[in-house]
Amino acid sequence: MRIFSLLKCGLFALTLMLPAASGAADLNLAVGSSIVGGTIHIMGTALAKVISDHVPGVYATAQNTSGPQASLQMIETGEMKIGIVSTPILYDAMEGKAKWTMGRQFEQFRTIAVLYSSQFQWFAIKPELKYVHDLNGRILNVSAPGATSDQVGSLINDIIGVKLGSKNHSTTATGCDLLRDGRIDAVCVSQGYPAPSFTDLQITTNGRMLQLTPEEVEKVVKAVPFLSPYQIPANTYKQQPEALNTVALWNVIVVSRDLPEDVVYQITKACVENSGAFAAAAAVGKDFKAENIRHAFGPIHSGAAKYYREAGIPFPEDQVK
Repeated sequence: MRIFSLLKCGLFALTLMLPAASGAADLNLAVGSSIVGGTIHIMGTALAKVISDHVPGVYATAQNTSGPQASLQMIETGEMKIGIVSTPILYDAMEGKAKWTMGRQFEQFRTIAVLYSSQFQWFAIKPELKYVHDLNGRILNVSAPGATSDQVGSLINDIIGVKLGSKNHSTTATGCDLLRDGRIDAVCVSQGYPAPSFTDLQITTNGRMLQLTPEEVEKVVKAVPFLSPYQIPANTYKQQPEALNTVALWNVIVVSRDLPEDVVYQITKACVENSGAFAAAAAVGKDFKAENIRHAFGPIHSGAAKYYREAGIPFPEDQVK
């Protein structure tokens, strides 16, 4: 019996010293994305694969949520540790004034990488419409009430002094049909270029992109901290020989501030060094560069900051918390 007990003790001690079984993860992460099929969901799935494939000891899966607001709420309450969120949502969360925040200022999230942009794009057919400020008194499709193209688009209009005749809240697809039929004057979207609805519209019309003046861009980004200057490259659309001035919001990877610095360092490193995985997942993924971190909005995780310092990539040091 004594020999058997000694053997048991020896085996137990040996078990403690042995490494975990092959394939076991020390940390399992659910990546907050969005509804299935949406761009954020596609990018969230790519992010989960990059983490699982390139960060030792960490296994990640994309978790469907109702959208970035829900993901950020779960990070705030500790139910989730990582997700993809747009900068307007981060702004609302920090301010605590939007209805969905219920008066709470969110403090748990930290940015680690800026993935891709969504540009504000306006499309019209009438030849006299060349700039966004030409839409004074006109009918503009802005998608559903409360959509980014509606809410943030209204901010842009107010800043540059555009007073629409009215808004049309049909879907973008229906809005393009109405534009083709001459029943509205323009359509506004917030998404990566080229917007498929606009390229389709150019097959049957002489439609074109509208733009902001450089002075208007400067005025908008000064007033709205989560927007950045952006240029749609020349020849993205037909009848567009030059780059067009607009503004863009950004979609960023955020984590809980409680994630250890070394884990966040490794996740940031994996994302930057495997950026091709995001480009392969969706067209907007081509936008992802390490240098995008200069567009970070809100606090940055110290683990991400450590990686960018070592890589010699400039970022807003004063936002590290």
